[in-house]
Amino acid sequence: MRFGAELDDGEFVVLLDDRGWTSSGTWTQVSVAEVDETTRVVVGPDEPRDGGTWEEAETSHWDGLREILAEQGVEIGLVGLRSLPHDVVPGTRLLNRIAGNPSGPSS
Repeated sequence: MRFGAELDDGEFVVLLDDRGWTSSGTWTQVSVAEVDETTRVVVGPDEPRDGGTWEEAETSHWDGLREILAEQGVEIGLVGLRSLPHDVVPGTRLLNRIAGNPSGPSS
């Protein structure tokens, strides 16, 4: 899974590519809505550290993403970053697996 930002010029900047999850169910037991919901949790802020607050965890999360963008030459403030739309776009391979056709459409 990749989490990134699509820039105005169409370029895609990867923000996180080290997240994922497992499930004990089969692909046909998974819905696109479940993938959407789980994805948002997985790429979202981690739980607060001991003694920390959710607000601190969220600020740290968004600031980390802002820093990754800044390293790529994209300057944006925390408020601006947090207000951008966040879409989950499942790939064709995932959609095929959920539909019970892991090898994709027949030619």
